Amino acid sequence: MLRLSSAELGVALIETIRDITRRGEHAIVGSDEGDIAVVVSVEEYRAMLDLEEQLDADAFLKAKQEFEASGEESIPYEVIRKDLGLA
Repeated sequence: MLRLSSAELGVALIETIRDITRRGEHAIVGSDEGDIAVVVSVEEYRAMLDLEEQLDADAFLKAKQEFEASGEESIPYEVIRKDLGLA
């Protein structure tokens, strides 16, 4: 993975980003204070978002199945709102 200083990136920002993503690479952008950003292609970013959504959905389904298998009863929304002083 390529490492760039913020000064190097600032010289030709768009050209640098296009070159990095065109080659299918990633770049960590750093400053004197440490790493501050990562450059990835839009396609990779969207794939990461899709993966995150899928992992969230999988976690929800697993939790729902575990809850249903436990035999516990759910607490109605209205009761929770009242308990929190929101109703």
